[in-house]
Amino acid sequence: MIFALNETDQITIDPGPIGFIAVAFVAVGAILLTLDMVRRIRRTRIRDEVAAKLDAEQQGS
Repeated sequence: MIFALNETDQITIDPGPIGFIAVAFVAVGAILLTLDMVRRIRRTRIRDEVAAKLDAEQQGS
């Protein structure tokens, strides 16, 4: 059976302010997690470089 809806019968579905807040919360959380991940990766890479330099200096001495 096919139902045809008139323009007056259509229901507008809107997430409203709660939906907007939820999406904004998820977006901000994703951005913060990404920034934290980049910071941690950078810190680990720098620690590895410093450890390699110290090892090279100890090997040379």
